[in-house]
Amino acid sequence: MYKSNNSNYFENNNNQIKQIDMSRYNVKVVKEDYANGVKDDCGCIYSQDGKRLLFMDKKCTFDTYVVKEGVEVICDLAFSTCHSLQKVVLPNSVVAIGNYAFGRCTSLQSINLPSSLLEIGRSAFGYCSSLRNIEIPHSLMSIGDYAFERCILLRRIAVLVM
Repeated sequence: MYKSNNSNYFENNNNQIKQIDMSRYNVKVVKEDYANGVKDDCGCIYSQDGKRLLFMDKKCTFDTYVVKEGVEVICDLAFSTCHSLQKVVLPNSVVAIGNYAFGRCTSLQSINLPSSLLEIGRSAFGYCSSLRNIEIPHSLMSIGDYAFERCILLRRIAVLVM
C-alpha cells in the first residue's frame, strides 16, 4: 500500500498503482449537518439519509453502542471522548472512519472493523488506552497517521487476508 500527500493509492495484484478517490466519503461535519441531523434514543446524531454518523453525545453513559445498518461513514470526532464506551459494533456498510473518530475513548476495548472498510483517518483511535486487539480487514486501502497512537495496551494487530 502506498499513500502520497495528495491522493490515496493502492497496489493491485498486477503490481500496478491505481488511484482511488477517498474524497467522496464525506467525513467532515458542518453546522448544517447537526441542524438537519436525526438523533436516536442514545443521543447519537445521524445524517438525514442515515449514511453518516455525525456525533455521539459526550455525556453518554452506556458501555456498548451498535451503529445502525446502512451507515457508510463515521465522521470526524464522532465518538471522541466518549469515556464510558467499551464496545462499538459497526455494520458491514461502513467504508470510512474519520479523523479522531474514536480519539480519547479511554475505555474502548473492542471494535469490529468490517470487511467493507476502505479508510481509517488520522488518529482515529488515538489514545484509546484500553484497546487490546484490532483486526484490519483486507479491504483497507488507507490508514491515517497516528491511527493507533498511544493505545498503550494494544498488543495485537492482525491483518486479515482474503
